[in-house]
Amino acid sequence: MPSPPQPVPPLPLELIDRVIDKIAELPNNHERRNGLASSHRHLFALITFRLGTTQRLFVQKKLSALRNIINADPHSETTGIASHIRDFCVNVLGLFFRRVFTDDTLAAIQRRLFRTREGRLSLIVGGGSEMDWGKVGKDFESAFFDLCRNSQMTALQLGGFNGLPLNVFHGPNIKHIEISRLDSWKSAMQGFNQEPIRLKSISTDHSAPILDLLRSESNPRSTQWLFSKFKGLNTSIYKDEHVTQTMSIISCAPALDTLVVEVSASVCGTPVETLIWTQIPNLRRLKIVHKEQFTRECLEAPSKCAAIRILDILEDPSPSLKALCLDFIIYPLNLAYGESLRHYNYASIDAALVWIANTRYRHVEHFIIRSIGQFGLLPPGFNGGAFVAQEDRRFKTQFPLLYEKCPGSLHLSFKLDYARPGDVLEGEQAGFYQSQWI
Repeated sequence: MPSPPQPVPPLPLELIDRVIDKIAELPNNHERRNGLASSHRHLFALITFRLGTTQRLFVQKKLSALRNIINADPHSETTGIASHIRDFCVNVLGLFFRRVFTDDTLAAIQRRLFRTREGRLSLIVGGGSEMDWGKVGKDFESAFFDLCRNSQMTALQLGGFNGLPLNVFHGPNIKHIEISRLDSWKSAMQGFNQEPIRLKSISTDHSAPILDLLRSESNPRSTQWLFSKFKGLNTSIYKDEHVTQTMSIISCAPALDTLVVEVSASVCGTPVETLIWTQIPNLRRLKIVHKEQFTRECLEAPSKCAAIRILDILEDPSPSLKALCLDFIIYPLNLAYGESLRHYNYASIDAALVWIANTRYRHVEHFIIRSIGQFGLLPPGFNGGAFVAQEDRRFKTQFPLLYEKCPGSLHLSFKLDYARPGDVLEGEQAGFYQSQWI
């Protein structure tokens, strides 16, 4: 069976800058104009501002700079920089997040987004902090709901807020939502869309009542109607009730074809209810994410690992299943501080995965086991490509049975997530998370 294509590392930003500089020097006005427009579509398609406690002023300056660039062009939202933004994310940490949502900078940017093409908005309060929605600035709130009314906004991610109105996701064309750490909901906001919504995908940590978010008191609809177009579910499981809530969604979504299950090490070795997913008739892609390292208990007894329990099913999955992926963290490291890679004995995990692959998943075209290096700062002059290639070879030697017994259907890869100090604009390219500058 063919293996999935290998991820291609992104071009260095220095090389991208030099290409753009060369385009700017083209003598032909038409070619120069078209070339620069294409580069803008690439460079501004994804913008993420990540604000930590030590970066408050730096990020605020960057937000202001983006606002000034957009405002300098009266047609920015139709033909300029704002028109190229497809994914806009603000992820704030620590004690300074209130400033971001109370001044007028973010509001002004929101008013220029997603006028000509579909887009995704993400607003996240992280680092264990939460923000009361009633304390966001009125200008920000007005701009936010105006953007939600925009039929070009198709995806919305909210995290770390409390006191949101129940119909906050009821934009006229919102098809994809992501929710995390949302609490203490308020009644539906008057003057905003009151109609029920039919989503195509949800990512949830079960901090919010999914059915209540989709329903409308003024226009009741059945659960089957709400999920009739539902295709993708990303669910986080930390306790029994999360399994029950996940099953309640699965049972109402006959068109579901993609399921991502994130499990925490906290549920390993405990009698958590089993997630039954084999009855999904049209499931094509299943991904299990073990969010922490395997514990010593899991390494010695894989049957206690929650991620492997989900895979080790008692009946064959639907023939529609074509791709299965297990992600887990294998290397916790911070190279900038001289940490070296730590290797563990994966013999029991190796044997368990071979048995699973050869019994229940023989027809699956792509059975992927992927290790993930944790985020870490990089030392100057770090050669990411050489490091990944070297560690990929070392990683494969730790799972010899998988390579001996499943050479045609198994693909292992080493994925390293990394950042450099001070980076605030991030993007995902070709399977790697690599920081970028603006």
